[in-house]
Amino acid sequence: TFGSCEATPDSQGISAGVIQFTTCSGNVQAVCNDYPNSFCDNYKSALAAATDASYCGSGGNSLTIDMSQYGLGNFCTDWMAAANDKRFQSVQINHALAGFFNPLIPTFQQLGITAPAVMAQMYDASVQYGPGGSIDIANEATYSAGGSPLAGMPQERWLKAYLNARLAYNANLGGAYLGTAYRVKSFQAIWAAKDLYFANNKVTIGPGDSWNTQSMTLTC
Repeated sequence: TFGSCEATPDSQGISAGVIQFTTCSGNVQAVCNDYPNSFCDNYKSALAAATDASYCGSGGNSLTIDMSQYGLGNFCTDWMAAANDKRFQSVQINHALAGFFNPLIPTFQQLGITAPAVMAQMYDASVQYGPGGSIDIANEATYSAGGSPLAGMPQERWLKAYLNARLAYNANLGGAYLGTAYRVKSFQAIWAAKDLYFANNKVTIGPGDSWNTQSMTLTC
């Protein structure tokens, strides 16, 4: 949601906003730079130092960090208080589109990706690793699947290769990324249902294993 904000367990400092922008990546700072005359002005120096904070990328748990020591003790309280501001919402959406979603459109065209479920999985990977990471996984999927959808490879088969490649990508990164396999497992359930186009604008996930003991239906 626009107002979500908390210190994260994955060495990324504070994670906030509609796609979980983080302070260690500098994305929270980018949002704040485009939201002047706001609470963000009170944290300029603290945010400027946040990308080089000692806990960033250390493999440690930011939940154990006292953010007040870094001048960000009340940051999440102020972020959440601004959540209903339409200007703030627009800034977040614009950064999500420009930084994580729109950069994948040329890749969709190059690979012949048209199924919403496939696009959604690649978008999610872009949010987690950046567009470059999502594209790297797509290249590996194309190689392991034996071709792209544009070359005739069924998108269902290509998505399976992408999901497997993403799990391997996570394993290679290690650390806190190993605990995010649920982001792949949810799409494995969609793949198993053979519903890449979300028939009737609905998709049901699970139940499957320990990550999801009850079924969940999402309506688009």
